[in-house]
Amino acid sequence: MDIIGILIAILVLGILVTVHEFGHFLMAKISGIGVDVFSIGFGKELVSWKWGETKYRIALIPLGGYCKMRGDETKDRNPKDAPAEKEEAPVPAEKDPKAMYNRPPWARVLAVVGGSLFNYIFAILIFFSLFLFGYKDNVITPKVSVVEKTEDGSPSPAYAAGLRTGDWIVSINGKPAETFSDIAQSVLLGVGDEKTLVYVRNGATNTAILTPVLSQKTGAGYVGIGPYELPVEPVIGGLVKNRPASDAGLKVNDRIISADGIEITSYAGLTNFIFANPNKTVTFKIQRGDQTFDATLKLAAIVSTNNGAVVESGLLGIYPLVKYETVEKEIRADNFFHAIALGFMEANTSIVRTWDGLVVMIRGKIDVQRHMSGPLRIIQVTSTIATHANFVKFLQFMAMISVALAFFNILPLPGLDGGHFLLNLFEWVTRIKPSEKVLTVIEYVGLFFIISLAAIVFVNDIFNIIRDATA
Repeated sequence: MDIIGILIAILVLGILVTVHEFGHFLMAKISGIGVDVFSIGFGKELVSWKWGETKYRIALIPLGGYCKMRGDETKDRNPKDAPAEKEEAPVPAEKDPKAMYNRPPWARVLAVVGGSLFNYIFAILIFFSLFLFGYKDNVITPKVSVVEKTEDGSPSPAYAAGLRTGDWIVSINGKPAETFSDIAQSVLLGVGDEKTLVYVRNGATNTAILTPVLSQKTGAGYVGIGPYELPVEPVIGGLVKNRPASDAGLKVNDRIISADGIEITSYAGLTNFIFANPNKTVTFKIQRGDQTFDATLKLAAIVSTNNGAVVESGLLGIYPLVKYETVEKEIRADNFFHAIALGFMEANTSIVRTWDGLVVMIRGKIDVQRHMSGPLRIIQVTSTIATHANFVKFLQFMAMISVALAFFNILPLPGLDGGHFLLNLFEWVTRIKPSEKVLTVIEYVGLFFIISLAAIVFVNDIFNIIRDATA
């Protein structure tokens, strides 16, 4: 992650949280609930102004903001809770008609769901804009590469089911597979669930039935298929730290033209040369952009066994630059109303995928520790996308994060918007108003739940970031 990417990621997260809080603000106003403070950002106040009953402020830390509704603490307000500009003592919450818990339950329900509703609407607006103005997208085709054996040496589910490299997947469980991501989504979240794949090979249509297994490496479903890889050129796609290539200053995207005067035309040819020359000092001719230069370095050596014999092989410490078969698609709505419909459909698809992911986590079909992300990992991923992906991908990811924020906030759990929604909905339907004591207990339980969850997610983020960095 670079500093620009981190700053962009923080800004994105701040925008999404601000949208969420603005949803609470607007729905509270519509519902007749007073709003004492609406803040963009946290911490030290940079600028503020008063308009009507509400103090608006912009603060130093741009990680979102907050909406302070009147009387949302469920007990009488103290003078210290009043905006600083107010000279007169505040009206106690029990007498204030605009205090949150003096408003009818339907008003509180609207104010509570406003945050998630606006995150959902924001995602729709992003998707709507993309479909309305149109964009071009390079998507990975559903043509697959098949791994013959798994890590333990047994045939992969895909290979055992008859799939082979070069097969074109047409559908999975009856749903059309237009891109490889359609296949990956079903497989990753489908541990133990039988899948029926229809595929085309040499013009003939065939069917394969297989069941994804849990990968210990990724913590998700695995069948042994990946995107179809194009012939690999002798270009560096990644470097291993403290190995000859990184120590010599080679970089990603460097092309190796020759080794000791021998022309290198493929990555396989490069690999064969390296393996055959352990501990040898080699001069590589490197092309970097428009420049060509020589790099002389000593190959390392690794020892392995082959049919009982000890074999020593050369090691450079690089990964290939893998490219997949893609097709460019131009995506544009037919008209304004079609764009609205597509925006709704895309946002709803994101909700369904988020729900599917939560279900498989609860059912233990993927590794929760590996796949649960909090603010730190979201910033990490957003930073990477902001600096490496195109603007369209960045906007799509931003919309999906907005949907996820809406979804998880509305879950009926203590301390979340969904918990408050459920409580107020209960009062609205049954006309039974919980006592102040019950509300206080729920408030403390929710606070404990949120703090505990935040601590777990934070530690998990740190663990995963360190693991990814050292992998």
